[in-house]
Amino acid sequence: MSGDAIAVKDTAAKSKFEDLTVDHVTGNGVKLVNADATFSRDTFTTVTGTGNYAVSSAGGTATIDCSSFHDNANGVSFDGASSISDSDAYNNATMDVTGTAGTTATAVWWGAANSGGNVSGVTVTELLSSQSPVFSDPPTLGGKVEILGNNPTATDTTAIRALGIGTMTVKLTSSRRMDPTVAPTITFKTNAVGDPTRNVTGGTWNNRVWTSTPHTLDTAHATAGLNHVSVSGSRSCIPDGPTTAISPPSKDFNAAVLPSVVAVQSGATATYGGTTTLAATLSSGGSAVANETISPIHFTILDAAAQPFGSATAGTDALGVATTAAISIAGLNASPPSYVIKAVFLGDNLYSVSNTDASQTLLINKLTPTIATTTAPASPVVTGTGVKDQAVLTGATPTAGGTVTYKLYSGLVCTGSPVYTSNAAAVTNGVVAQSAPSFSVTPGGSYTWQATYSGDTNNQTATSTCGSDPLVVNNVPAVISSVSPTKGPVAGQTAVTINGTNMAGATAVTFGGVAGTIVSATDTQLQATSPQHAAGMVDILITTPSGTSLANAPNDQFTFVTYAATIGGDGPAIFWRLGEASGTTATDTSGGAHDGTYSSTGVVLGAAGALVNDTSTAVTLDGVAGAIQEASGAGVPVGATARSVEIWFKTTTATAQPLFNYGTAGLRSQFSVYLAGNQVQVNDGTETLSFTAASSLSEGAWHHLVVTYDGATSIAVYVDGGAVGTAQATSGVLATVLDLTGLEVGRDNAATPAFFSGRLDEAAVYPTALSPVKVEAHFAAGHGG
Repeated sequence: MSGDAIAVKDTAAKSKFEDLTVDHVTGNGVKLVNADATFSRDTFTTVTGTGNYAVSSAGGTATIDCSSFHDNANGVSFDGASSISDSDAYNNATMDVTGTAGTTATAVWWGAANSGGNVSGVTVTELLSSQSPVFSDPPTLGGKVEILGNNPTATDTTAIRALGIGTMTVKLTSSRRMDPTVAPTITFKTNAVGDPTRNVTGGTWNNRVWTSTPHTLDTAHATAGLNHVSVSGSRSCIPDGPTTAISPPSKDFNAAVLPSVVAVQSGATATYGGTTTLAATLSSGGSAVANETISPIHFTILDAAAQPFGSATAGTDALGVATTAAISIAGLNASPPSYVIKAVFLGDNLYSVSNTDASQTLLINKLTPTIATTTAPASPVVTGTGVKDQAVLTGATPTAGGTVTYKLYSGLVCTGSPVYTSNAAAVTNGVVAQSAPSFSVTPGGSYTWQATYSGDTNNQTATSTCGSDPLVVNNVPAVISSVSPTKGPVAGQTAVTINGTNMAGATAVTFGGVAGTIVSATDTQLQATSPQHAAGMVDILITTPSGTSLANAPNDQFTFVTYAATIGGDGPAIFWRLGEASGTTATDTSGGAHDGTYSSTGVVLGAAGALVNDTSTAVTLDGVAGAIQEASGAGVPVGATARSVEIWFKTTTATAQPLFNYGTAGLRSQFSVYLAGNQVQVNDGTETLSFTAASSLSEGAWHHLVVTYDGATSIAVYVDGGAVGTAQATSGVLATVLDLTGLEVGRDNAATPAFFSGRLDEAAVYPTALSPVKVEAHFAAGHGG
């Protein structure tokens, strides 16, 4: 027909067009002017003529739904709040849809790509096909399929689903309004070639949106790997449109399955401080999961406190076995305890997170060191030599501890009771202490050492090879090559150094057949103390486990010297031994013939003397009248001459009493020596110098006294071989002048003389100041030492 098929103008009533078909019209199909209308399930085709539209609306609101406009000169022209939805607009010669601000096109199918006309002035949403220049909000062509749920929650990314875990909800946003009475078919299809589709139905429509009921994803609808979910079979609401809606692209997702087990193949064994490799199998449904590299198996070694210590990862091989590279276990002690091995698979796009297998353990073996020993000194040795053994550990940890016990066996077999067992020698950081104490081996013969290591936390016990450390002991008597000093007093107590060979282990030393005392002995030197012995030269002999040395004069000879010989050797001017058994003469044995005279009363001869191992006796003075005098004073040093006076005394009187006296009272012209308790007093006629000993000198024991003057102003006092304090100075040089009393011993020359009470022995006067060395030697000669 020609002209507008339907025209509605200037009316407030809203027109309604449903199930209307308009075709072959040369004019407008429906023309609305200042009028509102709705269109539903209408078809407009072959509406022709320049400037004509299937629907033309101006000044009113046109709402078009579920209708088709194709093969016309123009499709739809409207303005204001007009809209077109769920409809077709394609193959129109000039314009598909044109409008003004506010007009919209929702879910309109524009036909195949670029096959429709132009679209102008319309806000287009939910594109159902490509159409230039409409790009305002391009959705997925034909609608879209989404996967909802909590595994994962993302809806527009590839989903990774674990079979049997959680649910899957499918949401369809369709390209067309669907028949709400007919649910679409949701199809799960696997990636396998030729695999049939598996359908899941159920759910509800909401306009063009359909949401399935939650679906548990299981092996009936997906398999491990790539799967697809798609929608098909829903019907269109457009009368002359296709009966099947344009299906959105399918949604891809990966499905994973639980491996049945991750099992450590077996317990691992390693050596302390080394490395170990771990292995485990990965299986699913009883079958090995081979060549798994996307997500390797994670291995962890737990320490004794169940804390992670070492770890590694490894993929599986063709048999489903994952084997790690070497894992260092340095820092873990040897077993016990054993250490737990933990293995876990974290899942990938094919398999989900595995269970953990911690049923196997790592056993760390102790190191197996070896021990070897070396005897010291080196074999062979002489009988009686002190020997030790030294062990060395090889192959132990650098921090090895524990102990080593050394044993020495007679012969070459390490059985029976050892002749020596050491104390436990400590092992510190792998270093072994020597055996202790030193052992002197007797008798001569063949022996062998053996050492046993106790082991510790990280090291096994070890024992040295029997026979690997032999010890040969030979019987070789000592040989003396020299003696120092070569003489000493008959009183003994001289420290003697004896040099030679084969003296280790010495058990006795004799001086002329009298036993001395061994202080120490090595193979080449023996320290001894001489005994008391009669005067004369003797041989020193040494007894060791190898026997007694032979005389080797003159190298082994030692001379015992009397006290008198020692004093005489130092040149006294007067030497009264005071050992007479009777008579009134105190004989001068110095050779100067300056004999003294005993008082007629107050003197008792023949008392026990002061000297050790000497038969000479002493004199006893009564403290009232007894004394010894040489009236001429011949031989006595006078003036400023250097001098020494020497005597042995024994008293219990603590008051001042004279020992020596000569000279004239006056300015430094007298020389007197007094004893007062623990003091020795020297009076030069002008002043008295007092020297205080450390302890009492009047306690009734024998004491040796020497007083020296150096010829200038220094006076020194020695008691029992040692200096009493320091030397003291006189006020000037002495100027001793004899008086008629001469030399007196045991009395002074006061108007009322004082006398000594006690015993005196071995009085001597010297024209020199004795040195400290000679004083000490004189005391040793009488006392021993």
